[in-house]
Amino acid sequence: ALFAVRDSAQHAAFAAAAPSDAVPKARAVNERRAQLLERSKDFNVPATLLPSVLSIPGKLHPTVRAGAIEEGLLANLLVIDASHPALWPNHDPLRSLCFSDISAAAAGMLVAGKWVGERGNFQRSILQSKLYQAHRAEADSRFQALIKRAGLVPQAK
Repeated sequence: ALFAVRDSAQHAAFAAAAPSDAVPKARAVNERRAQLLERSKDFNVPATLLPSVLSIPGKLHPTVRAGAIEEGLLANLLVIDASHPALWPNHDPLRSLCFSDISAAAAGMLVAGKWVGERGNFQRSILQSKLYQAHRAEADSRFQALIKRAGLVPQAK
């Protein structure tokens, strides 16, 4: 056995305690994962996924001039620190952008054509800003109202 894992006391204890239907259930889960992976294979390729995401902003509202970096259009831009450990190993930058949690690597942001946050202290400066806190409070309030309307919150008796 590789690294004697199957011969260890821990493996023997696990195998003895496992329900008799554990292996068939694990195989069924693995088969379902394989089916889902096959169905989504086109979106597991960064060169396919990224263009599908990037093509949406300009189509969200017909009267909003957005979706491209051009003079006169609304511009939102996220600057990523490509050397940040969140992107490691960065041998395929496109794959890292698509499949990594890049929030920690955010170094700057342009919103509606204006830079927000402080360079070098980007995340903390955003999270501590009064504007962010006001927007977050509004979003939380709207979310609570939505789940209440949907009946997802127990009603007081």
